[in-house]
Amino acid sequence: MKNHFYYCLAFLFAASSLFAQHKKLKIQRVTDPCNNEVLLNKYKKNGLLEEEVSTVKGFKGVTVVNKTVYKYNGNDKVTRVSHICNDTLVSDEESEYIGDELVHFRRTVKGKLMLDEAYTYQKRKVLSTISTTPSGVLVKTMKYDDAKKLTETVTKSGNIITGIEKEYKNGNTVTVEHYTSSDQRMPEVVKEYVYDFDGNLIDERTFIKDEETDRVIYRFENGFRASKKEYAYGQLILEILYDKRGNPLREENFQTGEIRMYDSNFNENRDLKQVLVLKGDATLLCTKNYENEYWD
Repeated sequence: MKNHFYYCLAFLFAASSLFAQHKKLKIQRVTDPCNNEVLLNKYKKNGLLEEEVSTVKGFKGVTVVNKTVYKYNGNDKVTRVSHICNDTLVSDEESEYIGDELVHFRRTVKGKLMLDEAYTYQKRKVLSTISTTPSGVLVKTMKYDDAKKLTETVTKSGNIITGIEKEYKNGNTVTVEHYTSSDQRMPEVVKEYVYDFDGNLIDERTFIKDEETDRVIYRFENGFRASKKEYAYGQLILEILYDKRGNPLREENFQTGEIRMYDSNFNENRDLKQVLVLKGDATLLCTKNYENEYWD
């Protein structure tokens, strides 16, 4: 009986500890002296980001406050994103859904309509997109060949073809070919994406006229990003290593020779509490502090 009591007590303690470690963030304030920035994020009870405010002290002490506000529908789809700078509305993005399908999107900048898109579907696949911009109307038409795992998108302005995109799926690799006209003999740009079995992007390559211009390679461990390497024309230009939680650990810029290291500290809820940013010789550059407030 006594053993059973201690077993229950241990179970309750473990359960309460686990619960305490998984509280949902309500407000997070990040003070980043490296960039002269204070970032304030506000979250809904379900974990969705509701508002982010960046306050930056710039040249000659000028303070710039950028705020982004997110609105959602009952299915947690983003319906509106508002970008505000120093209390002035800069742009609005509005999305309308029927179920899970996006049917209408609008972007306005300083009160002027810059993009209005309407989508039609067939069997849950986008069939066409009509885009209205200040420059005119573009119509995208999609064709699907399930046997060849091919999606072809043709973009027209009036009766003139302005672009063709062909997307091929082969196992865990997606290849996207971009053509700028009706001439399909040679794509102008080719992008290749490779995914692992968990759906994580692990290799991203860009070719322009058969020459590889950019490549990014990611490595994951236990669901978290472990490393990232960026290449330009075959030369390694950036490498970032991450800790077991996916936070930056070491960053090296091979173009500038700059090395930064990150010493991350966490609170009892496994959220960041403090990050020491150091040079390659371990000289302290700055200390980023995180203040977290949680939902009850």
